[in-house]
Amino acid sequence: MLMRHFAATAFLNLAEQGVAFDAQIINQLKDINVSQFPTEISESFKRYDLHGPVSNRQDKDDHFIFSYDMDRYWFEPLGRCFAVSASQIEDIAESVIRQDWHLQVDEHWKKDERHQRGIFQERETSYHAMLVSAGTLLATMPAHQDQEDSVNDFDDWISRHLLTRSDGYWVADRRDPEPLEQPAWWSETRTDDWRWSVCKKDFDRVLGLDSGRINVWGRWVNGDSGRTETIQISSALVSSQRSKALLRAAQNAEPLDYRIPPTGDDLQIDAGPYQLKGWVDNETSDRRLDECDPWAGSIHVPAPRPAPFVRDALSLKPGDQERVWFRLSEGNQQPMLWSQVWGTDDEDSGGNLGRRLQTSQVLLTILLNEFRMDLIVKVQINRENRQSKYDRNRGEDHGYIPPYCRLYLLDAKGDWTTL
Repeated sequence: MLMRHFAATAFLNLAEQGVAFDAQIINQLKDINVSQFPTEISESFKRYDLHGPVSNRQDKDDHFIFSYDMDRYWFEPLGRCFAVSASQIEDIAESVIRQDWHLQVDEHWKKDERHQRGIFQERETSYHAMLVSAGTLLATMPAHQDQEDSVNDFDDWISRHLLTRSDGYWVADRRDPEPLEQPAWWSETRTDDWRWSVCKKDFDRVLGLDSGRINVWGRWVNGDSGRTETIQISSALVSSQRSKALLRAAQNAEPLDYRIPPTGDDLQIDAGPYQLKGWVDNETSDRRLDECDPWAGSIHVPAPRPAPFVRDALSLKPGDQERVWFRLSEGNQQPMLWSQVWGTDDEDSGGNLGRRLQTSQVLLTILLNEFRMDLIVKVQINRENRQSKYDRNRGEDHGYIPPYCRLYLLDAKGDWTTL
């Protein structure tokens, strides 16, 4: 099903770019992986009683043994789409393996020659058979849908096996190169007290007060062969009358006892003069097929971006794949925000990864004047000495150490305040 989905998508993309194809073929390709039966409305918890007997596979001495938990976590969700049981899906998948593919393997997927040659890894024989079985079911049975759902269960099921992004791009297409800036300590001689040497200038540095871009949201890791520095920054709009009280309270609390929330978060505050409103959208999607793509690194999409109410109020429009956000002002497009996501958490490569949203000081001033609020920013720095796998039993063991934390306020005049 995935092979024909992507083949059809490639063909349709060519047609959209002006390549001439027969109209009938185009219409057929648009119906790839679409049920030709009317959708049946049913309650999902009652579906297993609707179609066919329970399988008798377990009574056979030579039945094919699928991967552990394949029935519960893979076959059962597929069966629910067509009101058949997981054991019936196993019957179909075994028929695919033994009759369609003529793989007379003895009881177990490990005997598959493709697995033994390293072409298929663990569980991939079962996964391949499941997707062929899904095609068989789609061609012979109607898909089911709960009355309150907007799409049928099969369309929802197959979407979880496709690309993460709905715009046709891969996650890897959004992966940015690692930022070029380097912390000063990279060029300094390593000392025993480096981990405990975080000072005020380090917070100003990672916030970006001396640069043209302020880091208003993100989490990223800088590292070399022996050290890692993890930066975490969050910001939110806060009522001007109460902002300094929040600054004092937060600066004197434990860093992990509170959070500066993103938009839509339950920790936002809306109580008369006490207002704390998230303005950054940091929600990401679970990775789907792209999880297997090595070029995607360890990133998650979407990257941080301004919340919808901010985009509307400030007339912000995204550029290519939301890497840069522009403000439409007097017919001119001015770049105002920069959204980045990069890296991998592969320890052998240094583990330099991150995501962040940067903005100009000009835009922050416009933002705060528009909503008549201040901006509170929380900056955390955590340093650790990295040990190789050969030194893990000989390293330091201080237990959990809270990150260093510093709070900042920015008012509508453009003035920064901290304690």
